[in-house]
Amino acid sequence: MQELNQSLTHLHSNLSKVREESQQLESELQAIRSEVMTERAEKERQGKTLGAMKSRDEVDLKELQDAIGWKIEGSGRTSFPLL
Repeated sequence: MQELNQSLTHLHSNLSKVREESQQLESELQAIRSEVMTERAEKERQGKTLGAMKSRDEVDLKELQDAIGWKIEGSGRTSFPLL
C-alpha cells in the first residue's frame, strides 16, 4: 500500500511538472504568434506604401514620357544586383 501511495505521489508530481511545462510552452507559443502577427501587419503596411509609391512613379513616368516624346521600357528584370 505504501508503494502505491508513493507511486501515486510520484505520478501527481510528474503531472504537475508536465502541466507547468505545457503552460510555459503555451505562453511561448502565444508570444511567437503575437510576433508573427506584428510582422505580417508591418509587411502589409510596407506593401501598401510600396504600392502607393509605384502608382506615383507610374504617373511621373507617364508625364515624363509625354514631355520628351519617348517611351521608357524596362528590361523585364524584377531584381537588381547589389553593388
